[in-house]
Amino acid sequence: MKLVLILYVLLEKAISFTKENFSGLIIAGKMHGAGSDEPVADLEIAKRFVKAGADVILVPAVGTVPGFDMDDLKAVCKEVHSCGGLVHPYQIL
Repeated sequence: MKLVLILYVLLEKAISFTKENFSGLIIAGKMHGAGSDEPVADLEIAKRFVKAGADVILVPAVGTVPGFDMDDLKAVCKEVHSCGGLVHPYQIL
């Protein structure tokens, strides 16, 4: 199992734990690629985070992260909305 997958499993468990013990909004997501070759917004991970209890998934605003375009944003929005979550595009300044 890749280290990145282990990290996502731990984040998923943290989201579940937080949902059980916190009544506010839970916002989860990846801020940037940080030099990795994986997608910034992974559809399966976003869906798993919402199913674990995240209310909002952070994704980059179009044009702020190389390789993340309008089609990627639409795909994440459709996936997250289908699971009952919200999406918030952010801009790195």
